[in-house]
Amino acid sequence: MKYELAVLAAMSRLDSPNTNAIVAATGISERKVQSVVKSLIDDLGLDIQRQRHGRTFSFVIKGWGVFESGQAIQSQLNNVHLTHSISIEQCTSYPFRSFIDG
Repeated sequence: MKYELAVLAAMSRLDSPNTNAIVAATGISERKVQSVVKSLIDDLGLDIQRQRHGRTFSFVIKGWGVFESGQAIQSQLNNVHLTHSISIEQCTSYPFRSFIDG
């Protein structure tokens, strides 16, 4: 769910959230961003549409699916740090290190 929150945070906070902008903001790969967007639509029921701007597009969240009106999740998404929000360091640092080592 970490990737989903990072992508949603980027979509809700960027001026023109397209795949490249989300990749730049989060450090998540382009393929993973595309996969997460599909998952948000298919699994969580979000109504995410692509809005054309000439030769490019941006994502627009039209409906929040399981998150109802979206107000509660939007306030939480404002607190998600976008820049490289997913890091292997998070999994191998204390207190997780002792759990992984064993």
